[in-house]
Amino acid sequence: MLRWILIAALAACAGPDPVEVRWLEIKARIEREFPAVDEWSTEQVEAALSVEPKPLLVDVRELDEFQISRIPGAVHVDPDEDLAVVPRDRTVIVYCSVGYRSAVVAERLREAGYDSVHNYLGSIFEWANRGLPLVDDDGPTDRVHPYDDHWGELLNARYH
Repeated sequence: MLRWILIAALAACAGPDPVEVRWLEIKARIEREFPAVDEWSTEQVEAALSVEPKPLLVDVRELDEFQISRIPGAVHVDPDEDLAVVPRDRTVIVYCSVGYRSAVVAERLREAGYDSVHNYLGSIFEWANRGLPLVDDDGPTDRVHPYDDHWGELLNARYH
């Protein structure tokens, strides 16, 4: 939490970018509301995906969001269905659009006894904004479902 306050203070000194400030506020809110959830950065997710055995990357967005694009290797899990389809013997990284919905699911998995569950804080919007690869059923894509107009402001317009 303290790191987000420091980052926000530094951003304010340089003249705040409203989108960056909003990102900081959202990330701080997620960390505050889900203190037991292990939050991972883009760098941590990239590092985990670059070694074997790879973690299970779980996309908990709506199916229509998942069909537009996803992080390569991700599987879709409907958070309203039985989460028992998620294996207990693998490291699990959960993501959504920005990290809130996935934090809810990560918390549920931890409460159900899963040992190695991480929430990707920033999720697919941050992944795309950094220019990292995205796929759909046909292969590489540069589109991301913006969720709605309000949340879509956090996604670089080139991905809409």
